[in-house]
Amino acid sequence: QGELLHNQQQQVAFHEVIDRIPTGVIILDTQRRPLITNRMATRIATDADGFAYDEGGPSGRDSKTTHDLRELLDTAIHPELGRELAGGGFMALERPSGRRAYPVLVTPILGRGQTSALSDAAVVIFISDPELSEVSLTAVLHQVYGLTPAEAELAQLLAQGLSLEAAAKRRDVTLNTARSQLKQVFAKTGTRRQGELLKLVL
Repeated sequence: QGELLHNQQQQVAFHEVIDRIPTGVIILDTQRRPLITNRMATRIATDADGFAYDEGGPSGRDSKTTHDLRELLDTAIHPELGRELAGGGFMALERPSGRRAYPVLVTPILGRGQTSALSDAAVVIFISDPELSEVSLTAVLHQVYGLTPAEAELAQLLAQGLSLEAAAKRRDVTLNTARSQLKQVFAKTGTRRQGELLKLVL
């Protein structure tokens, strides 16, 4: 009975922790069914603005986006033998409202959970709403990594799925300026590629 109580306390603490994360967190089983969804992920799905659920699992705004998202999920759920960490990846989910796309990270769960709630966990989705987090994210990037406002803005645009060229155009700077700022972002954050930077920002 003491062990059961301990496990219940662990689950309560786990849910409280992930509910405080400003990024949406969704843990799925091998059938793409959600096992655990934090508060932000529930909010994003409830808005139904380019991300939702149906009988096949998480879905996007149209059939092509849904296919691409589920293909990403399946590579994480059933990764190639010996290349488990290569499963999943990044994508941007466009929104019918015209608001900025949701950046999404899909990654496999390599270890099984010890609690019944997580024993079937196979994959996790991290999904962010840039419309809700821009100010706080800028502050975090500045305080934690020492990015200037311009560098933080560039990092956020890249995390939204924009190319470096599109980010430069959006910020009305030359491509050379954007490249120079990106080098500074890489140096300050200890990353080397845009994929690593996106994972860090998410």
